[in-house]
This record gives sequence, C-alpha cells and structure tokens, in this order.
Amino acid sequence: MKTLNNAQIYTLRRLSSGTLYMLRGDRCKAFERRNEVSYSLEFDDINAPSLPVLFRLGLVEFSLAGNKVPTMFYPVRLTQAGQETAATMQVMQEV
Repeated sequence: MKTLNNAQIYTLRRLSSGTLYMLRGDRCKAFERRNEVSYSLEFDDINAPSLPVLFRLGLVEFSLAGNKVPTMFYPVRLTQAGQETAATMQVMQEV
C-alpha cells in the first residue's frame, strides 16, 4: 500500500469517527462539514484536499449509489480497506 501523509491519515480517522465529508461528483474537490461554532444549525465547509486522493486509492467511496452529477457534492464513507487503514496507520513524527 502507498504511504499516506499525516493529513490523509487524520482525514481517515475523522471519517471513521463520524465526521461528514462531501466529495464532488467529478471526484476532484471535497470538503469537511463542520458545525458553526456560534450557531449549531449552520455549517462551515472546510476544504479537504486529501479526500480525492483517498478516493482514488480506494479507501473511501460514495455513500449513495448511482450516477453522479459532476457539479454536486455527495457524502462519502470508508471502504473496508479504509477502515483497516484508519485503525492501523501511524502518524509520522517530525524530526
């Protein structure tokens, strides 16, 4: 398996803990959906550049089956390989 960088490992761990991530139908752009700090019913969308790479590696997949509109965002989930990777990968320590 390809070595993952720290950002990709953290993204996998956040996905496994239930954080909602959305990937665009063309699989080129993604974001993390975080609750707004000041108001609980609104969201901050945080760019997640690691997610398209994880999708290409087969560690995440779309939660909904079917054709995807290239300009719309869809929720993703971990694949079985992604769950195993999130549980076993260690973050690299800086020297």
